This record gives sequence, structure tokens and C-alpha cells, in this order.
Amino acid sequence: MKHFIKQVTSTGLLLALLAAVLFTGCAKDKTSEKFEASGNPQAAQISPATGSGNTVLTLTGTGLGDIRTIKFSKNDIPAEFNPVFNTDGALVFRVPTEAYGGVQEIEFTNAKGVSFKVPFTVIALPLVTTASITDFQENTLITLTGNNLDDVISVLFDGTPDAVTVVSKTRKSMVIKMPASTALRTKLKIKNASGEIVTSQVFVNIDQAYTIYKDGFNPIVDNWSWSMNITDNTTNWITGTKGMEAAYTGDWGGMQLHLQTPLNLAPYKEVSFWVKGADVEKKVRFFLNWSNMQTITVPPNVWTYYNFDLQPFKNAGVNNFDTWVMQIEDAPKTFYLDNLAFLK
Repeated sequence: MKHFIKQVTSTGLLLALLAAVLFTGCAKDKTSEKFEASGNPQAAQISPATGSGNTVLTLTGTGLGDIRTIKFSKNDIPAEFNPVFNTDGALVFRVPTEAYGGVQEIEFTNAKGVSFKVPFTVIALPLVTTASITDFQENTLITLTGNNLDDVISVLFDGTPDAVTVVSKTRKSMVIKMPASTALRTKLKIKNASGEIVTSQVFVNIDQAYTIYKDGFNPIVDNWSWSMNITDNTTNWITGTKGMEAAYTGDWGGMQLHLQTPLNLAPYKEVSFWVKGADVEKKVRFFLNWSNMQTITVPPNVWTYYNFDLQPFKNAGVNNFDTWVMQIEDAPKTFYLDNLAFLK
């Protein structure tokens, strides 16, 4: 009995293995079906007829098998594709993200070296991913990075006629010079051959802000600081031509800047400033009128932007501002600051 069970089990296992091999072989044959290259491929339609990077395109026609390369004619940008989605009657692929915008042709070449072309329009709208700074004064230079910036036609302040000067441009970056403007803050409206976008980045006009320091101290500021030396610096700044060098000389040293005439904060919404850190990360305590202390962490050797809603300060009783305080925690270090400002 035991011998019989063992024999049946072995036979069953053998049959199961044989079935699996046969099934796998059939499946492999089906999925590996190859459509031969034609000596006369004919394109009927490409859909959609326009698209931006990563758009899925479907080419239909006859004799389309065994396509080997796809190339967008503007600057010869290749498109990668999966041969699994290539049959005798169709080819599915994507617009490469590197494709240049505008009317052009897509060239297809098969395994026999036969090529054919179809017209297509690539939509390559400007894209801004980062800006070197977001504060500006008249003539401030800002570097924008992103994509499709080489054919930019115009840059405006969104919602205004204020035109921004394009100083230089490449595919991935563009340097602009900001104009004089009455705008308090703005996004940029950028137009190229494919169309128009509005940046997500908001740019703050320091010329329209109330500043404690911008290319030097506000004339009504008195320096009541302790354990520190404050001087202008012509090599470390955000806008203009100068920044502040704040050399803390003692433990728990403090910057205390006092306004001779208090500023009514009612029209203002935010307080902001830029800090370039020392050689190590440091913590700094920030106050207005010695109220609503905020502890900021300043990373080393880079400019960092800080912005605070003024409402919590107002809730703490700071309705008329007269004292700006930045106290270092522990050991002294030297920082650089710029654009200490109140924004509407």
C-alpha cells in the first residue's frame, strides 16, 4: 500500500512538472512573437498629434514591425521604447522629457535600416524649479533653474506690465534682471514658443518693504548690541551691494537694534531676513521687542531665508515695533545677514 502511494505521488509530480514545462513553453512562444521589419513601412496616424514630455503616443499603420530607433528631429532627441509594444500595425512610446518644443518630425528606423517620418508638435512649456533668491531690488540678478528656458520670449511680473530683462538663457537655466516696480510681491509670467506659465515661486520687492537693514542700516536705527561687532560687508549679500557682518565676540552675545521712532505694525503681515551661517550649525534666538521668542537653527556656510507671520507677535503685544534682537546661544561665531524687513 505504501509502495502504491509512493508510486502514484511520483507519477503525479512528474505529470505536473511536464505540464508546467509545456505551459511555459507555449506562453514563451506567444509573448516572444516577433513582427518582422518591412521594406515599406507605412504610417497612418499618430495619436495624440501634440504632447509634452512623458505623453504616451500611439503610432498606427502597416509594416511597423521591428522598429529599432525613434528620434525627434529638433536637436535629434532619441525616444526610448519597449519593443513589447511594437507590432506590425502599431507602436506605443513616450515623448522624451528632453524633447524640444515646436513643430517637428519624428523619425522611425526599423531593423532593415528603412526610415520614415511623421509630423508632430512637442509642447515644452517653461519650467522653473528653483530660484537663486526670492528677494529683489531694482537691477537684482536672479538665476532660475528648470527646463525649456532656452526659447523664452518674455518674462513679466504676473498681473502687471512690468517687464523683466533676460540677461542669459540656456535649456536648464536663465539669468534675469529685476525692474523697478511698485509691486509688493509677485510671481513671474514666463512665455516661450510652446506657451505661458506662472511660477510657483513668489518674489518679494525689498524696495517696497520697511527695512531695518538693506545695503546699510535704516537711518533711525541705533545699535544697542552687546558682545558683538557689526560692520558692512561687500562680498556677502543677497541684494544690492552690501550685507551685514555680525561678529559675536562673547558667549550669549546679542544683536539689539533699536528704532528711534517705533513702527506701527498694523499694515505689515510678515517679518523676514536672510542669514549666512558660520562654520558650524548654530541656534539663534529671535525677538521683536523682546517678545514671542523664536529659536532658529542656522545651517553652516549657506544663505538661509527666514520668514515669520507677524500675528503671533501682535498677539503678544508687539503692535508698535522698536527693538530687533538676535541672541546667539553659547559660543560666539560670525554670521552674515541681509534684508531685515517687514513685509505688507
